[in-house]
Amino acid sequence: MLSGVLKLDQTKAESAAGGILGVMRQYAPEGALEPFFDRAPEAQGWVAQAAPLLQRITQGADAGGLLGSVGTLFGGGAQGAGGILQGSAAVQQVLKVVESLGVPPELAVKAVPMVLQFVQEKLGSDGFRALSEQVPLLSQLGALGHDDGGGGGGGPLGGLLGGLLK
Repeated sequence: MLSGVLKLDQTKAESAAGGILGVMRQYAPEGALEPFFDRAPEAQGWVAQAAPLLQRITQGADAGGLLGSVGTLFGGGAQGAGGILQGSAAVQQVLKVVESLGVPPELAVKAVPMVLQFVQEKLGSDGFRALSEQVPLLSQLGALGHDDGGGGGGGPLGGLLGGLLK
């Protein structure tokens, strides 16, 4: 599903998912994501696959272009989702990972809620809620899923039961 939405091959879609999960891991307390990785061992491989990309981005991040492109998606300014994005280096980093794979900003924004939905499916609602309490970044990332609500198939979070990366 992710490769189709992002218009990427399977390997790049795995790298996108791994990069998003890798940033989440960086902002999570030690071991907070382990219950997820226990239920989705393939995701550990995606994170490992994305590690070099994530390292390049965190070492030499230039978020200027990213802020401009994402800001236009949300109407810019300091209010709403645009304000959240400007205030969160982690959200910028997540989107930069996906964009660095050649994904345009309007599609990169769709990848994040899809990965979050995958995490929620693996952990269940209670497990995801508990993780969200430990990792405030998840609520910021979740705001990306409320841009227009018109992603089709149940909104931007829908349609993942058939598999995240197909």
